Amino acid sequence: MATQLQTRKFDGQTIHLIRPTRNILDSLEALHKPSAERERMGLLIGDPGIGKTTAAQIFAAEHRDVCYIDLPPRAAMQAAAAPLRLLERALGTTSSSRDTIGRLEDITEALRQRPRMILLDTAHRLRYDHIDVFRYCHDRARVPVVFLSVPALVPMFDQHREFGSRLALRLRLKAATREEIIEILSDYPEEVAAEIHQRTGGRIREVLQLDRLVRASNKSADKMTVQRIQEVSRLFMAA
Repeated sequence: MATQLQTRKFDGQTIHLIRPTRNILDSLEALHKPSAERERMGLLIGDPGIGKTTAAQIFAAEHRDVCYIDLPPRAAMQAAAAPLRLLERALGTTSSSRDTIGRLEDITEALRQRPRMILLDTAHRLRYDHIDVFRYCHDRARVPVVFLSVPALVPMFDQHREFGSRLALRLRLKAATREEIIEILSDYPEEVAAEIHQRTGGRIREVLQLDRLVRASNKSADKMTVQRIQEVSRLFMAA
């Protein structure tokens, strides 16, 4: 039953390389490698809570030439110039120009001088004109640009060929498998860990939250029951 998951140390924690994490790391590595291919945009799509952000942060921490941007809430992304500010802050550049075109040219020049992958987390917060800014950076500076998002971003790429036609990689991510959750929660009886997977759909954020709530009941893990998981889960889902 055991899948013998590999782990990585990140931010003081041990991270299990479950299926979505491995898929993201492998995809980013493929796009990160030097390539003569012109199209180097990537779209990695997955439901909330499956581990997209953690995988992206691990990759960025291991690659100094990755420009990781965790997009702020939509309320802070209303201005057309919002992507320019985010890029300037992430790249550590300032522009002498006060107009949008001048600032964008300064950004692309900085990317040409020091090529970096642009990795955009929570990319569903982007508008069409925002995505076009990153498309411009991709085209002019010849750098890979990757969008990590929930499925809400997919129609934007499907409806606008200027984005979709530039995708070198498009991947729909799946949550952790039953076997992976059983291995991660190996101190529980197997049927209990399997119930946690069933209740959460393998979404690792919910798995860990439910696990913490269950352990807070002060009952030893090896004596935990499926019934107890169901009781805690009902309270957890209702909260």
